[in-house]
Amino acid sequence: MAILEEEESVTMDQGGIELDPVSNVPIKRLIDAPIPVGGVDNWLKTGRDLKFELNPVDNSGIAYISSNPNVDKSKKCFPEESKLYPFQLTDSMNDNSDEFFNFLKNCFKNFEELIKNKDYHNFLGQNKEVQFGVIIEEDIETKNARLEERQLILNGIMSRLSSDLDNLINQKSLKIEEQQDSEASHNLAQLVDIMHITNLIHAIYFSKPSEKIGLLTIWINKIEIEPSVEVLKEIMSFEKPYKNPLLWNYYIKKLVSRGLFQQAINTLKESKFEELEQNENDLFLVIEDLISILNSYQTQFGTENFEFIEWKQKCCEFRDNFVNVKVKETENLVIKDNIHELLVIMTGLQSAIIKNSTSWYECFVTKYLFELPSETLISQYLYTSLENFPINETVSDTWSQCCLDLIKGNYLNLIRKIENLDKSIVAYLSILLEAKGLYGDYDFILSMQEEFDNLGLNEAKESQTISELLLNDHALECLCHRDLTPVGIGILMCLNSAKSRLIISQYLPHYECKTNDDLEWCMSICAKLSLGSTASSVLKVNASKLFTQGNLFESLVLFAKSGDLKVLKDKCWLILENSLVKNASVKDDLINSLILSDKKFQDIDFPANLRQCLAPYALFLLFLQKKNKKIIKRENQDYYNKSLVSQEDFIKIIELIENFEDNFVDLIKQFKKKNPVNLTQKEKNLIIQFDDCQSLYEFAVCDETLSKISNSEKDWRLILLETLNDQHKKFPETLEELILLYRKCINRELSYAFLQQK
Repeated sequence: MAILEEEESVTMDQGGIELDPVSNVPIKRLIDAPIPVGGVDNWLKTGRDLKFELNPVDNSGIAYISSNPNVDKSKKCFPEESKLYPFQLTDSMNDNSDEFFNFLKNCFKNFEELIKNKDYHNFLGQNKEVQFGVIIEEDIETKNARLEERQLILNGIMSRLSSDLDNLINQKSLKIEEQQDSEASHNLAQLVDIMHITNLIHAIYFSKPSEKIGLLTIWINKIEIEPSVEVLKEIMSFEKPYKNPLLWNYYIKKLVSRGLFQQAINTLKESKFEELEQNENDLFLVIEDLISILNSYQTQFGTENFEFIEWKQKCCEFRDNFVNVKVKETENLVIKDNIHELLVIMTGLQSAIIKNSTSWYECFVTKYLFELPSETLISQYLYTSLENFPINETVSDTWSQCCLDLIKGNYLNLIRKIENLDKSIVAYLSILLEAKGLYGDYDFILSMQEEFDNLGLNEAKESQTISELLLNDHALECLCHRDLTPVGIGILMCLNSAKSRLIISQYLPHYECKTNDDLEWCMSICAKLSLGSTASSVLKVNASKLFTQGNLFESLVLFAKSGDLKVLKDKCWLILENSLVKNASVKDDLINSLILSDKKFQDIDFPANLRQCLAPYALFLLFLQKKNKKIIKRENQDYYNKSLVSQEDFIKIIELIENFEDNFVDLIKQFKKKNPVNLTQKEKNLIIQFDDCQSLYEFAVCDETLSKISNSEKDWRLILLETLNDQHKKFPETLEELILLYRKCINRELSYAFLQQK
């Protein structure tokens, strides 16, 4: 953790995060930092270190002051050297909004089948199915059919990704307009850049020939809105819009160059050019023919080139015959000249296209539309456009630089730049590029075995591609957000590697299960991956939480299912101990009803090992039930010691024990505070019984009475006195303390005897 001098300058990234000027890593400042202003030199001289520990589950952490072993720790350089400094790391996920989380969930659903078992590796390569017996080489027709089918799968995935990204941007745009959030605006700008890159990748690599014209048109018109609405308003402000030169020398040309043919047709029809029919019939017919030829342009031209060639021949004939068009009024010459220039562009003349274009992407799309819409010529069109409209890599937008890398085939640079924009979306784009086979010229397999050997680590050799690394990072990011935890776990399960299994096994015990559905989800994951020890840990963690909350039966069931019999025994005996000490059943109606009821509860999960461990408590519960029904008095009257007390006194003690509760002594004290006149007969009897028993107990344990007891007698006081002497204790002073002591002793003996059983 770097220590900054107060005068040291720092930089800020586009998101407003402080960056170290040397390493360019994010800086996190502690609240109430231990180093005072100007105290860095003193700090360095004291031998103190500022250390930190990160939470293994999320982005939180704790910083603390440590010292060198050779430093005198008794000298306190800072007033609070034992203080902990919590902090929250900057989230690597740029956007934590609900809209973005829903987008990522849709992305995972869209890519899940492709990610499973790493199917995206060489997806369009050779057939990976294992063949037995005589291996028959796949014939060309079958191979082409299989590749075409797989290409359609990739096209569909890419189409859904583009659509989801477009919906996300629209949702966030509306939200920003309402809230005016500057940080959200920055995130939106990054998403828009990614959309431009994604749309170009979609158009070039993941579309059918018949779709490319439409996709390129969408791509260029989302980059910037040209021509603008303001220009259209200015044109339509004329009483006769067709007489506005701006309509012909700019507006119609822009619409046609960007593939917006229908908008161009609608604008011409609304320009009121029909009145030319009376005075300028030739010009009127030219505009009519222009509308007709624009209307005949098909976006499916990329499928069959001969259809486009037929259309282009008509354009050339139209252009060549244009010299015969006569114009009567001089002001209409501008219309004729600009229509001719438009026809030259539509016939695919490169010089005219370059002259009419204002950017490399506009030049590229126009060339593709009108020279020859062929997939094989895309690279040539792109290079020609970049030669005439070069991209300044130091000034241009990120999306322009990414498009340049895409055109040149620099896919590593492309992925790196997209990763700087968003670490989540780049993982999915990388999968598509790898599935397409665009990473074929790169050796992305990273073998870490040599490094492990050099470090002395006994790690299994496991190769990973760039896409897998990005997916792993994305999964770990998702695990830091509860709403995205299913996405993170789902990705790791789909990768199905030793590393992903290890991450899942370490994460699930820390996952907070708020509902039974959450717990069942965790257990289903452990079952699918055969993570037995992880399932046991998850059950014990949630069982402990339920036990602390007082949900005893649910807690014990989870302990029983975890398979840890020792912990289950401890919890059951803790319940028995508390019940004996309080002389009452536990406050869990479900446990008590299951034990006391004669009916079988078919719908309740009651494991056999739990029944066994609850057996001692069940006996005690049955004892309490008999005691409450006055059965105990009749069963125990023959067991009193006549040499110690009379039968009358013995019955008093039994009555006292039967009625003794946690608040019994408090009730007696309250009764004694009342006016004797206001006491009921039952209350008076209880006071008399309590006083008589207390007097009887004090007499039984006084020194004079104890001296008269023979050592040969099996007297309860001698046995108790021997136990108390071993524990260096004296006789309890009151009857209340005696009963509490007896309960603890009985519980200890029963627990010891039970735990000794095999």
